[in-house]
Amino acid sequence: MHIIDALAAGADALAAEADALAVKADALAAGADALAAGAVIDTLVAEVIIDALAVGADALAAGAVRVLDLLVVVAYAYTLIAYAYIINALVAEDRRVSSRGRRVSSKDALVAGAVINALVVRVVIDALVIGVVIDALVVRAVIDALVVGVDALVVGAARVLGAISALGIT
Repeated sequence: MHIIDALAAGADALAAEADALAVKADALAAGADALAAGAVIDTLVAEVIIDALAVGADALAAGAVRVLDLLVVVAYAYTLIAYAYIINALVAEDRRVSSRGRRVSSKDALVAGAVINALVVRVVIDALVIGVVIDALVVRAVIDALVVGVDALVVGAARVLGAISALGIT
């Protein structure tokens, strides 16, 4: 009778072991599913980051083109203004500008040119500042997209670690 009880106890132990193996198999399957889901999430996050970088690069390129266009337009406008001042100065030099017979000197024309150059430099600096602001906004958007991507990666990693922990693997 002891042998039969021992065999029955052994059978019960084997059944319990089989149940434990079934639970481990289920946990392994859940872990594999979690790993697959994490890989999908990682792929999606990588695509979002790549898309954000592409959008940022496009915006940087568009901003640079706009700034360059603005600089060209401003340079042309101030060049035309400078030519007008130079022509006026040359015409004025040929005429008498006062009753005393004083003529416009080359020095006056140089001063007018220096003022024009200062205005051109100011407008160019303003355009560059606008470009830097645009670039900063684009970089901020890209950084925000990267932060979101990193957050999603951390969440995915936490899920994978949770699945590994559920398996009892240390």
